[in-house]
Amino acid sequence: MSRRRFPYRAALGALAVGSLILLATLSCTPSGSAHRDRSDDIAVQGLDPVVVAVADPIGPTREIHGVPVGWRHDRHGADAAAAAYVEASGLVATAGPLARRDVVLALSTPDYGPSLVDATNHELDDLFFSMGERGLNRSDLIWSEHALTLNSIERSDNEIEVRVWSVLVLAARGGSVSRQIWRTSTLDLRWVDGDWKVDRWSTDPGPLPAPPAEVDTASVAAISEVTSWSPARTGGAS
Repeated sequence: MSRRRFPYRAALGALAVGSLILLATLSCTPSGSAHRDRSDDIAVQGLDPVVVAVADPIGPTREIHGVPVGWRHDRHGADAAAAAYVEASGLVATAGPLARRDVVLALSTPDYGPSLVDATNHELDDLFFSMGERGLNRSDLIWSEHALTLNSIERSDNEIEVRVWSVLVLAARGGSVSRQIWRTSTLDLRWVDGDWKVDRWSTDPGPLPAPPAEVDTASVAAISEVTSWSPARTGGAS
């Protein structure tokens, strides 16, 4: 009986080895029938290459006269532009008259820019007068404004209204007190020449949170120190 089973087992072993050789040959041959069949299967199943769309950066892409410009043409780009323009108020306030004009024109539409320049000069004169610092040297001015929250309304693809709530820390080096100004700015942004530009800008005071009663007012020197630190969003990077 054992002699009858031996050829049978040998035949099975030979068949198994032959099958393994055949599979190895087909899998290692790029132009073999197994490769062609796999391609046909993929075509039949309709498996197309996966294409992942990557959105353009929100911006900015560059600066003009210190103003961040080059924003993405959507609501997120408009929101970021409005917040950046509000925070650029310090650049406007500390610049001389000619440089200030360049800064304002860099962030506004051609039609609105000249009137915004005049309004800005008038408001700064009134502010310095109220501080008792009409002859203030701009280099001694401490002006640090930070956007806290915002809300936007999309009028069209090219027109968006953005409201920005911000806090402004204001003082003069050598002065006795510093001030906090809470305000809400409303910016009408228009897509002009491939970027978001301000077509109208208005500012209202508040809403104003009350400071804790037990906290003493900081000196101008202390305010000057912390406002000279790097902006928090950059993590100290230059």
